[in-house]
Amino acid sequence: EQFRAERTRNHFHVWELETFLAFLFALEPPADLVSAHQVDHEFAVILSKNPNKLTWRAWTDLGAEPLASEDVALLGESAKNAALEAARGAAQR
Repeated sequence: EQFRAERTRNHFHVWELETFLAFLFALEPPADLVSAHQVDHEFAVILSKNPNKLTWRAWTDLGAEPLASEDVALLGESAKNAALEAARGAAQR
């Protein structure tokens, strides 16, 4: 009731930047990632529309293959796991 009386606009974040980007890449939107910035617990992601963007499915149709585990060794652990899961998902399609 207090929030309603104060007319505040409360919201809750359920994403961390790494997992949000993994989710975004899994969706394969027809857009390019322009920027992703994080400050403390807040982050912003900027996308640019790109209707001609090839999705992972289109790349695999052209013969592309998922990265091998050793090729993603330089990624952080969370990003590495997300990349491997995305690759496994793409391979199952």
